[in-house]
Amino acid sequence: MVAKIRIRSGQINTSRELIEWNICFLAIAIEICCFSIGDRFFGPNIPGFLYVIAGIYALGRINELVFAFSSDAFDRLEGKKPRIEMNKSERIKLLGIGYIETILQFGLVHLAAQALSLHRAYSHPLRDAFDATYFSAMTITTTGFGDFAPDSLLPRLVTMYEAVIGIVFLALALGSYLSFTVKPNEAGDDDKGAASPS
Repeated sequence: MVAKIRIRSGQINTSRELIEWNICFLAIAIEICCFSIGDRFFGPNIPGFLYVIAGIYALGRINELVFAFSSDAFDRLEGKKPRIEMNKSERIKLLGIGYIETILQFGLVHLAAQALSLHRAYSHPLRDAFDATYFSAMTITTTGFGDFAPDSLLPRLVTMYEAVIGIVFLALALGSYLSFTVKPNEAGDDDKGAASPS
């Protein structure tokens, strides 16, 4: 939502600026995760309410990414002119950045779900953002080794949502790539008179 507002107001005008904008959010997620991992080795445990705050921020960012990529896909399907012109490699790069950020952000949401759970949240407690990001990556890619599993309602809801988002991102990635393939009716003049093979 924030990116769309910035695009409409003219603060983001090029694909490079849009990619840089998304890299900033990726950097924020990495910093929060590093702080959590550093806490395991260098300091006292982070209070649960800070994970809840980080999780609320992360969930908002995840929803913003899903909304942005899906509305872009629908705009392309409807033939609307894009607000920012992007080539295939820029689209794939932006989608990759969004995918990695989504894994990290879901890790923070899993930590928040653990902090909010009254009973055992996961089969093994998530010690920090490394465990949470690992579980997030296994969930979003539907690998699921089984070493971590949600054990209560909130973590199960988060895990289900992440699995669905993983499939949505895969569909958007394929759609973004396939939308650049040349359709037969868009071929050059040379192909117009060619006989079809029988």
